Amino acid sequence: MREAVVNAVVDRDNATPASARIRVHDDRITLQNAARLPPD
Repeated sequence: MREAVVNAVVDRDNATPASARIRVHDDRITLQNAARLPPD
């Protein structure tokens, strides 16, 4: 869990002003950031 949170914050796309989102639900935790995967 710690690594997932750190990755969501550190690996975000610095070109966009969006911040990482961490949401805690009753049955799950979701992490979201504005990072994109590099093209193949």
